[in-house]
Amino acid sequence: ARNVTPAATTGDAEFLRRVTLDLTGVIPEIGEARVFLADPRADKRTRHIDQLLQRPRHAAHLANVWREVLLPRAVSESAAAGFERWRSTAPAAQRAG
Repeated sequence: ARNVTPAATTGDAEFLRRVTLDLTGVIPEIGEARVFLADPRADKRTRHIDQLLQRPRHAAHLANVWREVLLPRAVSESAAAGFERWRSTAPAAQRAG
């Protein structure tokens, strides 16, 4: 309706870099990139996303993103420390709700 043309599908190397950065906050390691790029399976992107979502680094990155959203930059160190204690000790259902 707005005449917006979607971007073209990225190549595997660009996809890998973007999805790894988005989900973990870091670029992929060289070995990881080599394995991904050599994988001939049609579903390798979906499989890689699933693997990234299982990494502890994903949870830590997501927690840092939400910390930036929820806590103002001028928050005191004690308030930030309290938030970090809550985040690391709260049951998963409490953190999700």
